[in-house]
Amino acid sequence: MIKIVLKISVFALFFSSCVIDYRVRKTKDLSLSKEAYKQLEGKFSFDSIKQEVVLEKFTNDTLINSNFTININAITDKMVEIQYSKNDTIFKTYKLYGQFRNGYFRVKTKLKPNWIFGPLVWGLLQNYRAIGMTKDKDLVLITYSGGTAFVLFIPVGASGGQMEGEFKRNW
Repeated sequence: MIKIVLKISVFALFFSSCVIDYRVRKTKDLSLSKEAYKQLEGKFSFDSIKQEVVLEKFTNDTLINSNFTININAITDKMVEIQYSKNDTIFKTYKLYGQFRNGYFRVKTKLKPNWIFGPLVWGLLQNYRAIGMTKDKDLVLITYSGGTAFVLFIPVGASGGQMEGEFKRNW
């Protein structure tokens, strides 16, 4: 009996911080599918610090100036290209691979080990990202970052948080 309780608690602890909660946005957003992947395309702008933080978390990049446009090109139903442009000049490009799930383009998950004290104390960091569209055809970026701490191979803690931002379409 103790083995079963231990296995369940380890499983719950390890996976407690590892999901995007789509229910928060279900009433606000369109449900996208791979057949209509071209709906993601467009030019979008942003005007707040919170949006900049979401964009930095989403691309794992530091942004210096928030005075630029985000261009989304849906290459295929499994690949999206994000471009940053200023005065019609592209200065950064990202290609993101993923698939449509729960009405959003879900970017492939990144798992990264963080060796704090070698193999004795370490962590596993997770980064989940999704791209969606509001009912007004504005862009939605959702990012969830979480992690689990381990001592040897025993999980001792987990935490995480979800951020989301809406970016206005430039018609």
